[in-house]
Amino acid sequence: MPPSAADTLPRLDTATAISNLGGDRELYAQVTQIFLDDVAVQLVSLDAALAAGDFVTARRAAHTVKGTAASLGCERLRHYALIMEKACEAADPAAIATADPAFRAEIEASTAVLREYLAGA
Repeated sequence: MPPSAADTLPRLDTATAISNLGGDRELYAQVTQIFLDDVAVQLVSLDAALAAGDFVTARRAAHTVKGTAASLGCERLRHYALIMEKACEAADPAAIATADPAFRAEIEASTAVLREYLAGA
């Protein structure tokens, strides 16, 4: 799916995510908080790895974001993290540079929506 088509994906599908967690809203809130606390660490790891040319560690950071995004129902973020993960796996600086802005913008948008969710939960 090209990046522009990702706009049709839900930014946050809590109903499906909570259903996938056996309907446990408290667990969903806990996983959400862990993600919100950890995502900055993943970005620091990604940035350090990319600066060092360590594409394996960079891929791992993008993969971690992707997996948690999928668990939380953040489908757009999962999509952009997958693009970043593949670019890192290919060790392709041009693809990484192309993927990075959308990946980071979606992290910002998704974390804002997740914070709003927790505030209302």
